[in-house]
Order: sequence, then structure tokens, then C-alpha cells
Amino acid sequence: MQEQISNDKILEDIRDRLKDVKKLIVTDLDGTLLNNNSELPQEYVEEIKGMLSPEVKLTIASGRGYPSVKTFADRFPIDVPVICEAGAVVVDPVTEEIIYQQFIEEDVVKAIIDHLVRKRYRCNLYLYRGNSMICYKRPEVPVFTEKEPAPVVNTDLSDIPPEAMVGVRKVSIILEEEYLNQLKEELRELLGDKIDVMRADDGCLDIMAIGVTKGSALQHMLQICGIDPEHVMAIGDNESDATMFDVVKFSVAVANADDFTKSKASFVTSSNEDKGVLLAIKRFLEAQND
Repeated sequence: MQEQISNDKILEDIRDRLKDVKKLIVTDLDGTLLNNNSELPQEYVEEIKGMLSPEVKLTIASGRGYPSVKTFADRFPIDVPVICEAGAVVVDPVTEEIIYQQFIEEDVVKAIIDHLVRKRYRCNLYLYRGNSMICYKRPEVPVFTEKEPAPVVNTDLSDIPPEAMVGVRKVSIILEEEYLNQLKEELRELLGDKIDVMRADDGCLDIMAIGVTKGSALQHMLQICGIDPEHVMAIGDNESDATMFDVVKFSVAVANADDFTKSKASFVTSSNEDKGVLLAIKRFLEAQND
């Protein structure tokens, strides 16, 4: 179920705000812009800001929800729409208006949960609904990550109430890495015509409605903003980020990216621990000025 929310006036205001943009950098957060502790040092922010101008802008495309993305966007600050929840929602950080969102059907969310229950996976299940998310897990299963803190409900997954499955834009499943590919293939076999399943961070699968990726959201966002993909660079570290690489002319993988993402990129920059985004921006601007 797709929903375009913004009216023509809001879209016109965004285009007017960005009318001078000639180059755009789109970066993932975890494993790309952020260091291994999910931090963004202020000195690094200042170095990147020094490369930006009214003609050269930066924005974020992340699997995180908007409240988490906004905390980093405000550091620059970013005035280009941001892509959140792995492409399921695009938000204008200036007005906080939702530009676009797409939901997973309730029966599909239930089918995912039923499969996890049937297979007894030891996982953390995150349901993203609006600006909130909840982590569901069995009591004996630990919380696997604190990167994006969420309320934790200890319960058998079969006890998740039906109302929690309504209005879900993204499902994230975090579990031991050794089971990740197995679960990914099982879900594709079970629901492949209804969902997109992407590897995100280590041990994490992001699940969206069919056709929803960071790449599809970026394409939609560039059309809204009137920005030519020929002058856009996308930077990332995993399969979800690689969906953006077919949309733009300049595609960059950080050195710590997985092999698939590196194979899809135009070039590989240094790692997230070694200012890979800053190095990529410098190379991008040099190439655009040639």
C-alpha cells in the first residue's frame, strides 16, 4: 500500500529550496558515515561540512527510523529529504513532512512472524510503525544491538497482538550471522512476490514491501527535488545500499563493505573508521570538476 503524502505546495517549496544544488552526496549511516561504535565525531562533521555549499549538498539513506536519522541530520544540518527505514519512508527534515511512505500488508507481517515462531529462531524482531518501533523477543534471547534503542517486549512471538502488525513500514530481524542467509532464502521462498529482503548490518535482515529499497526511494526523491542522477554519489557498505548504485552515476563502497557491495560500486574508498565518506566526497568533487 503506497502513500504519497506531501501536497504540491510542499514539493514546490522543497524544489525551490534546492534549486541551486548541482551535486548531491547520499550516504548510509551505520558502517559508512558512522564509526564502529555508531558515533559521528564533531571534528569529522566539520571536515565534511567544509566540502559542502549551496551547490553541493549531503543527505542520508539509512535503515534507521526517522527520529534516529534526524539526530545525525541535524549535526550538519541537512535540508535535503532523508531516506529512512531502508527506503520505506522519505522525510523532509526541515518541515518534518513525510514525502512518501509504503506499508507492508498486515497479513504479510503476520506470515513473517508465524515463520519465525514455527522455526523457533532466536531473534530480535523490530516492527517499525510511524515514528516508533518495538523490539519483540523471547525472554531467554538477548538484545543483540543497541544501535537504535527501542522498547523491548519479552514475549513468545506468537503473542504479538494483531494491532501491532497494522501500519508497519519495515520489519528488521536480528539473529546470529550463521542463520542469516538461511532465513533470507526461506522468506524469499515464502513471500518473494510480496516483500523485498535485504541484508543490512551484520546479523540483520531488513524486510519491506515488494519494490521498496533505498534505490527506489532515492529515485523517487531525486525526481521530487529535480536533481539529475548524473550528479549524485551514493556511498554504502551493504546490499541495501547497493540498490542505490544503479540509480546514480557515482557509486562508492567503503573498504569494510561486503564483497557484493564492492562489486557493484564504481570505486572503493577507505573504511568507515578511516574517513571513507570524506575521501569519497573529495574524489567525487574532483571528478565533477574535470
